[in-house]
Amino acid sequence: MTFGTTAQSGWYDLPFPSAVPLSAGTYWIGLIDGVTSNVIALRYDSVANSSAVGPDTYSDGPTNPFGTPSRYDAEQLSLYATYTPGAAGSSPLNTGPPTISGTTQQGATLTATNGTWDNNPTSFGYQWQRCDASGNACGPIGTNSSTYAVLLADVDSTIRVAVTASNAYGQNTATSAQTAVVQGLPSGGTFGQTSVGPTPDPMLADRKRVNSYQLPVAGTVTKLTVYLQSNASSGQQVLKGVIYSDSGGAPGALLAVSNELTFHGGDAAGWYDLVLRSGLSLQPGAYWIGLISGGTSYTAAFRWTSVSGSRRYNTNSYASGPSDPFGAASTDSEQISIYATYS
Repeated sequence: MTFGTTAQSGWYDLPFPSAVPLSAGTYWIGLIDGVTSNVIALRYDSVANSSAVGPDTYSDGPTNPFGTPSRYDAEQLSLYATYTPGAAGSSPLNTGPPTISGTTQQGATLTATNGTWDNNPTSFGYQWQRCDASGNACGPIGTNSSTYAVLLADVDSTIRVAVTASNAYGQNTATSAQTAVVQGLPSGGTFGQTSVGPTPDPMLADRKRVNSYQLPVAGTVTKLTVYLQSNASSGQQVLKGVIYSDSGGAPGALLAVSNELTFHGGDAAGWYDLVLRSGLSLQPGAYWIGLISGGTSYTAAFRWTSVSGSRRYNTNSYASGPSDPFGAASTDSEQISIYATYS
């Protein structure tokens, strides 16, 4: 709108090119003026801190976002917006039920998806429920979280989740199908290389080396076991077991370190336990297990089988402890005869 020096005082419309749909709420309305100053005078009431003022070049258009105001003042402008009430909104409508992913076993974590909804939900709530094996007699068990850690009490039951979608007009709830019957923890198992490899590798000091293996179910790892043989008639070498997470097919974060084992020159060949300082609870997935060696070199040797690209290793001061994360590593084919025991 252009206002001239001969224009009359009064109310002037500032129409938008098209209607602007808005939800109920608080909005800031006002003006941006052009290059000529002191032609237009605005009327206002004095209301403390009611007006935000900021410099803006008219030819560039109003900034988006508004930016930090240069000041707030008490000039509540004589300015208003005209609107047409919109059609009443609707509460969320479920068009596809929630689902549950994860292993239905004690110690595992289940994850809920929200399902699909019409009418633009703005938030979701979750209630996990335990049902009998047939999906009946369901009762609440979980807090308002999209994940649920499966408990001993859930064994031989099924699980479902009720997802409540909300918006400004109300809320509605949809319930997932029940899971398979929850299984208890297995009595125990191992993952890793449980057979004795054909080839010995005398260990350098200040080196760590790991291989990747799959934990098939959730479990708590208590120890690593490695096959060692003597490579010297005297002396000793210290070593510890290590467990690293998998990060895109490479060893990532350090998860656990075992107690120290001292191997003496002349010790018998066999399987040696590397007991963890405390049990390590893990979800099913890939983990890197192995050794860090210290002291003198070449006293102990591990056995290995050739599997292309199976091992990662790097230099690591034993006195400093295994690095976290694993760090840059070299790759070779030495699949160490080492395995983890879990319950």
